Amino acid sequence: MGKWRQPDRWGMGLSLLCALHCLLVPLAFALLPSLVLALHSFRDPLRPVALSLLHLQRFDVHLIAFALAFAVLSLAAGWRRHRRLHASVWLLPAAGSFAMGLFVRGPGWWHPWTLVLGGLFLMLAHARNLRDRQAVEARSAAVADR
Repeated sequence: MGKWRQPDRWGMGLSLLCALHCLLVPLAFALLPSLVLALHSFRDPLRPVALSLLHLQRFDVHLIAFALAFAVLSLAAGWRRHRRLHASVWLLPAAGSFAMGLFVRGPGWWHPWTLVLGGLFLMLAHARNLRDRQAVEARSAAVADR
């Protein structure tokens, strides 16, 4: 496995983790009412857990900025190799979905679902970039065998 594949594999994994984070933290509060109650009680033993989950939401902007910067660098390196813009087709909706989730006010479900969608779009961008890189490697290997 070439070293050039690693950034896209890492990017797909990190994008999936980002999507799962954005989905599971709000889901934990929705499905476990005791966490919501723990936020209102100073004596509840679950209060530290509930507060730590709530504080995880503060890092959304930083995680998204890192994920997008990593994706841009990875896709730029892939473009230098394969000269295809297919992966960028998925990167633009990912950035738009992240921006809408962070900066547009909507109903309670708006924030987590737009961020989950952005993470999935980002994962698809890395997958497409990896596929394009593999196609170039296979084509160059076929030419070298002739």
